[in-house]
Amino acid sequence: MLQDSRLPQLQHDVGLFKELGVNTIYVYAIDHTKDHTRAMKMLEDAGIYALFTITHPQHCISRADPQASYRPETLDVFFRKIDEMARFPNSLGFLIASGLINNTRSEICAPVITAVVRDLKKYMKMKQQATGQRILPVGFGGGQYDGDVKVLNYLAAGDESSRIDLWTCTAFASDQNLGKGLNRLDGLVAWYRHVKIPILISEYGTNTGDPRTFRDAATLYSPATTAVFSGGCVYEFWQGNNNYGLCSLEVDNPKVPVGEFGNPSRRKASNAVAEIRQVDAGTLYIFKDFVNYKQRLAETMDVVASADGAPEPAQGTENWKDSLFGHKPSDDVVPESCVDWAEVERGIGSV
Repeated sequence: MLQDSRLPQLQHDVGLFKELGVNTIYVYAIDHTKDHTRAMKMLEDAGIYALFTITHPQHCISRADPQASYRPETLDVFFRKIDEMARFPNSLGFLIASGLINNTRSEICAPVITAVVRDLKKYMKMKQQATGQRILPVGFGGGQYDGDVKVLNYLAAGDESSRIDLWTCTAFASDQNLGKGLNRLDGLVAWYRHVKIPILISEYGTNTGDPRTFRDAATLYSPATTAVFSGGCVYEFWQGNNNYGLCSLEVDNPKVPVGEFGNPSRRKASNAVAEIRQVDAGTLYIFKDFVNYKQRLAETMDVVASADGAPEPAQGTENWKDSLFGHKPSDDVVPESCVDWAEVERGIGSV
């Protein structure tokens, strides 16, 4: 997690972020009960923005029963997370969820997501009027299935007060297909060419080869792709059980939990290691993946998007609520707000 209590790890991470040349990180979880002031300032000083999700295992919209999980307690946690992160100029925006709608059955979540977007935007507007707090862009992450485009069309349509401001998706292309017009990114460009809100790749980078070549980074930052996408985040930084990490650390200091720096027991073979460094926390293994990714990013620095100007907001239509389901069953109804707005207003006024 990104928070001040983990500054030693973050300081270590930021040095490697700067070495790579990244300017944005995707943070999977935010703990609104913790302070993030120094952590976010450290990122800001390094020129790094943070995109984050506001879900919590106990407070989120449930795929199994979205209507029942749409509760005042859940929205209150979302409000608190927004309050914590809106304080920082390098908070890029937040996702309500990622991968929540991943098949036809879970499309019933879409009207509830629309309700959540509406409530969050109303809250941020109230908070700005009362305190001047920033209004952050509201996003949603696709579920990597064939229905993503119709879900996006649904969530990005309608009135500005209830539609998403940005969309993210994943792109794990195969090295064997890169350059042949068959990779995931090429398909996504075709899918999303019509979209008029910012789209980011929240996770990309195949690991079918060892070391990873990151040839998909060249595709992502090519003029044809940047005309549709606003960049992307490689998955992932520290080595984990799924073998996607750019680096790994064997912790020597018993006071530092091993989990802070990934899972070194899954460290790649020695022939995949480009460099070994001794750091305060232990032994740092820089994989050839790290070196390749750094090189690919450097090669894209001069790439300029061919698109003219900033994207315009998506425009709704009279029958936009039909765009996902094709009919009007009861599940297609956007629920009325579950929030006691009078109580929220009193709470804002007492701050």
